[in-house]
Amino acid sequence: GHFCPDWVVAPGETIKDILIENHLPERVFCRAVGLTPDVVAGLLNGTEPLTEDIAERLHRFFGPSKTFWLKLERNYRAGPCKQSHESFQNDEGRPTNG
Repeated sequence: GHFCPDWVVAPGETIKDILIENHLPERVFCRAVGLTPDVVAGLLNGTEPLTEDIAERLHRFFGPSKTFWLKLERNYRAGPCKQSHESFQNDEGRPTNG
């Protein structure tokens, strides 16, 4: 089989990590990439979809490829791999005891 993690990382988590590592306030980031504070807040909390336009802006500002950002978004929206995840949960979504 292939690697099938039961977790995904939101693109916003990666953005937050980069902002923290670089001591970059959100307001400065907003201006630098040309996005409104509402859009950036949505990206950071996972409610704002990361579009091709935003991926291009992130690529120009941070460096990873546009494809990198779009893959993060696609994987996040698709959710964790269902086959491995479902085998460890009962009908209520809680882990099984064995």
